[in-house]
Amino acid sequence: MEKRKLLTGLPKWLFMLCMTLLVFAGVKTRVHAATEYDLWIGATRITSENCNDLSDIVVGPFARKTHSYFDPDTNTLYLDEVLRIDGNTMHNGTRSKIYSKLPLKIRGNAELNLKNEDDVTAISTESYLDIQGDFSFEGGNGALFAGQKITIDGENTKITITKTPQDSAAIYGLFGVCVNNGSINIEGYSDGIYSSWGDVCLFGGTYKMACNGGMAVKARKGGLFLAYGYTLNKPIQGRVGTYGDYSTIVKLKHEEGELDRLYAYDLDLVMGQDSICYVTFDTNEQLGFNSKQTSWNGRPKGSTFNRPEDPTREGYFFGGWYTSRDCRDGEEYDFNTKVERSITLYAKWNKGKQYNLWVDGTRVTTLNMDDIPVNANGKVSFDPANNTLNLDGWFGIYQDGETVNSVKSFIYTGMPIRIVGDADIVARDANAYPIYSYLGNVTIDGDIRISGANTSIFSAMGVKVDGKNTKLTIKDTDIGIFGGSGVTINNGIVDIDAKAYGLKTSAGLIDIQGGLTTIKAGQCAIYGGKQRSVNVADTVAILEPESYSFGKSQSGDPFYTIMGGDSKDAKTVRFDASRPVYTVTFDMNGQNVTAPKPQQIADGRCAHHISISNYPRGYGFGGWYIDKACTQGYDFSKPVHNSFTLYAEWVEDKSQIDPDKIHRPETDKILSGKEAKGRGSAFAFGRGQRFRVTSDDKANPTVTFERLTDKKATRVTVPKTVTVDDVTYTVTAVSSKAFKGCSKLKVVTLGSNIESIGANAFKGCSSLKTIKIQSTKLTKKSVAGKAFSGVSSNATIKVPAKMKKSYGKIFAKKGLSKSVKIK
Repeated sequence: MEKRKLLTGLPKWLFMLCMTLLVFAGVKTRVHAATEYDLWIGATRITSENCNDLSDIVVGPFARKTHSYFDPDTNTLYLDEVLRIDGNTMHNGTRSKIYSKLPLKIRGNAELNLKNEDDVTAISTESYLDIQGDFSFEGGNGALFAGQKITIDGENTKITITKTPQDSAAIYGLFGVCVNNGSINIEGYSDGIYSSWGDVCLFGGTYKMACNGGMAVKARKGGLFLAYGYTLNKPIQGRVGTYGDYSTIVKLKHEEGELDRLYAYDLDLVMGQDSICYVTFDTNEQLGFNSKQTSWNGRPKGSTFNRPEDPTREGYFFGGWYTSRDCRDGEEYDFNTKVERSITLYAKWNKGKQYNLWVDGTRVTTLNMDDIPVNANGKVSFDPANNTLNLDGWFGIYQDGETVNSVKSFIYTGMPIRIVGDADIVARDANAYPIYSYLGNVTIDGDIRISGANTSIFSAMGVKVDGKNTKLTIKDTDIGIFGGSGVTINNGIVDIDAKAYGLKTSAGLIDIQGGLTTIKAGQCAIYGGKQRSVNVADTVAILEPESYSFGKSQSGDPFYTIMGGDSKDAKTVRFDASRPVYTVTFDMNGQNVTAPKPQQIADGRCAHHISISNYPRGYGFGGWYIDKACTQGYDFSKPVHNSFTLYAEWVEDKSQIDPDKIHRPETDKILSGKEAKGRGSAFAFGRGQRFRVTSDDKANPTVTFERLTDKKATRVTVPKTVTVDDVTYTVTAVSSKAFKGCSKLKVVTLGSNIESIGANAFKGCSSLKTIKIQSTKLTKKSVAGKAFSGVSSNATIKVPAKMKKSYGKIFAKKGLSKSVKIK
């Protein structure tokens, strides 16, 4: 209750003089301040001076004094055979005999007659009203009103309400009425039991009502709920239904002499409480309109009830379910208790804030965050300013340990979290998740050691390892780290030994940006998902596997990963960002063309081939060379061990400036009499295609398709001929590594004059789905041993119908997966 002081403002000397005179006069004095409570009975406000004896305010039989009193500690008003309350109090435009601004419990017995006070409500509260006992009300403008919810309970409770006809409800709970037990008798009111914004729940007791044309029970915004096994004696044919905007009891048939109304205004109802009990869960908070306050569950008598999901409240954290609204010590409900009657449980709220973070089964709040209780030899604290959880010590997860939302974990979170400190987390349960986040990124920035688990670190979002001094060690686990939207290692030392996967994501990117990382796994070190790839920064050295490639697994499950030289998923990988980093510079070799940015490449990594799209007029890009004269081409599959410069080669491309000389792939060879380019000469043709002359025979000059320099190309056709400077060359071969690294390439067509295909021609073409071969001239000897190495197992090769059988046998021995379809 709100407390207010009545203080005397007299000068000290005058005050003492008055006190002395009063003492001599035999007058009782009061030298202490009285406490006022927000409770009025009649016209009198209850204070600390009158609360223990209300006999001067309430009147009993034969005008004798009764033992009625108010307990401010529990907000309980005890009435003893009260027959009359003189006067009334006015609040919020309503006159009441008993009025409370805060939750009020009433116990005892009273018989109040308000026959000549039609504008007065017997009992009103701005908040909750909980009533048990024997109470009779006659006349007035309503017997019970609550600005929140009314709860009626007690096996011997009896509420009798009668009045002269008037348009009002006998029992009105703005946000709900719940009757667990007792006997309710109402006669003469327009409506019996009513709630405009909450549920009306009749879970026990008996009800007899004879209303003056209104509804016996009704709920406007909420619902009407009756216990299972009830007996409806009147109306004989009735059920719970709706009438207009109200949930009520509707009549299926009119009885003789009844008014012609579809709802029940006369009611005789007995709840089947002997067989079914109800537990009502009351959130115990002040409500606003459209709020949902309670939930309930019905079970056979003698059953136990499951604990519901904890409710939430802004600015508070949940403290458990209690048997009284006051939630006093010793009243917390034990959910192992067998319920013998319908009851209401009330939520306890502690002022402060709780976080979506649990440690060893304990929810973190503002009260425990400095020293979170754990069943282990260690200390845990939380700093909400930067969402940092500090671990220090040894922590275990056991088979009989705590679970949160059915997940056995040491750290369970639904918010972004940063974990620091020096700690061991040991799981004695193979199904445990030591660190589990259902919503929010997890960042590791400390010395953390985890062992024995299903997944050591799980996040439905992302996981990041950061911090120069971070050390993360994971062993004896099925999956080391799972990040739904990706896993990033920025810094630190990471050592993972897993039974299945080291790093895994479902839809994100595995991104290695720094640190020293060693991962060993029984199935695959890195499982990069099926939508995004695996990325290792150029400045990070890849120490193992020694020969590697990035792409989709050849295992039949098309996830992105790192593969070894045998094209199998790497089970061990090692990355080191401390190795020397070299610079590869690109020189445009005299042409006024913007040069690509230099590349920073870790020792042992390979530089990336850069395509040039803004050619000088009249030239095509011929590739990158290690010398300015462009006599020695650079192999981008070669590891980098020093800094160097690459020079662009520019070759004449007349097709850019003479429209009549633009290549038409299906054009027949034209003998013009002009001489072919010299053998070994290279030239560019079209966009990003490089050819090299293999025969300068005037009658039949030939070239090989040497390289696709346009790494962004998605579809490429190798024509049967190309015409340059009026000389037509027959395209007879595809060189080794011709399409290597063209990761965006999806469709390749090889013309009808192709006689040979070099090794690793399609290496690194991770997106390649279709190869169309129009030639019938390929043989076992002319196709290199690894010609089709790296081609996806999901790819399709289309060949001339008459060559399907023979090509199938040839290609099967040339590095092609058995699952590739040949049509």
